[in-house]
Amino acid sequence: MKTLADRVSAFINAEGHLTQTDTSNENATGIGFSSRGLKYTAWSMHDDDTFLQLSCAMGLEAVVFDAPLLRALWDCQAGFKSVKFSLERDSTLFVCSLEVFFARPEGYQPTFWRSVSVIETALHAGLNEIGKYSSTKSAAEKFMEELSQGDAR
Repeated sequence: MKTLADRVSAFINAEGHLTQTDTSNENATGIGFSSRGLKYTAWSMHDDDTFLQLSCAMGLEAVVFDAPLLRALWDCQAGFKSVKFSLERDSTLFVCSLEVFFARPEGYQPTFWRSVSVIETALHAGLNEIGKYSSTKSAAEKFMEELSQGDAR
């Protein structure tokens, strides 16, 4: 029987996207893929075939995540009820993720690409909030330039 990671990877490939599998985590497998210039990872737990986490990260250097910016991002996140923003790698990586639970083995399929779209929209909204702060404007502009060239991290 194929694992959830195998099935998700095959599903993404069938939609015309190349995938890369990350098995470095002992509890989960990551399936990396790109869509509309952004790089995503779909994480599946080894012991749970009913859970999938989709995420996309923006590398933003020289961003100071001070209290006003964090509050603005918190408010922005609240507008996307299913999305979670987080900071990783000493606050140089802005991550947007969404978790999906489903009842049947292929239950992720009907909403997979809609979930990717929600993450994309939330990332742009978060980046817009980051861009409103003058100390972070250059980092946000750099990311937007990378995004337009299809090189966003």
